[in-house]
Amino acid sequence: MTINNRIPKSEMTNTHVLTRSNATGLQAADRDFQVVDRGGEVLTNVRVHIIYWGSAWSSNASPSMHDVNNTVITVVSSPYLTGLSQYRGIGRGRVGTIIQVNKQVGSSPAEPINNFTHNIIETLVSDLIQHGIVPHPSTDQNLYCVFLPKDYHYKDSNLVGEHNCFSLNDGTLTYYAWITNDGTLTGKNSIPRIVSHEIVEACTDPNPDHPGAFVIPNSSGGADEISDVCQNENDFDFEPGGVMVQTYWSQRDHRCIAPKTLHVSTI
Repeated sequence: MTINNRIPKSEMTNTHVLTRSNATGLQAADRDFQVVDRGGEVLTNVRVHIIYWGSAWSSNASPSMHDVNNTVITVVSSPYLTGLSQYRGIGRGRVGTIIQVNKQVGSSPAEPINNFTHNIIETLVSDLIQHGIVPHPSTDQNLYCVFLPKDYHYKDSNLVGEHNCFSLNDGTLTYYAWITNDGTLTGKNSIPRIVSHEIVEACTDPNPDHPGAFVIPNSSGGADEISDVCQNENDFDFEPGGVMVQTYWSQRDHRCIAPKTLHVSTI
């Protein structure tokens, strides 16, 4: 079953979706935010499983699976995540399984469904786990990231990425994210920007509503996550490669940061 029901972003206890970059949002420069630890789970050394959904990924996809793999490796293995150490010692992660889904698995079709819902993503992740295609989330460090092909959208097309969680039939809590694709590596709604945003927030607040971990209370009585408040700030280009990533809020530095990467091995 799902851990939390989908409700409008303005009513969420925590905002754990990424809207398109032209949407109105908080500006970190407007005020000095205060991060609150609500005591929920964190992913101290995340293990990201990369799931490409659909045959389009193997037919001259833009960006290619190779490019996306290297982006995720850079995000989790480089110094980018080291700024999270102030949040209960969160550190760098690693990439686990890398798969492409191009045939039916359980009740999940070979091709993604356009105008998909988070329930469809949860069913895919659950089917992959139950059929032994990706590891069972026997530890709390696993994050299953589903990458959609270009031009596939969530039912609300203003949302380009989300992290969330659900329980398997055996009760094991399962963390996941879905990432849409604008066909570029450097656009404002590109995979690198979205996946870096969601990985940071999945590490610091993987179970957003029960009870949540590191959040920033807002004036409406809800709470934002540490990438949300930096969403309209300047992004950060990794060197080499020019990969655009999302900055995130540092309570220690009182500003949005993206620790600069060093060269890491790619696949």
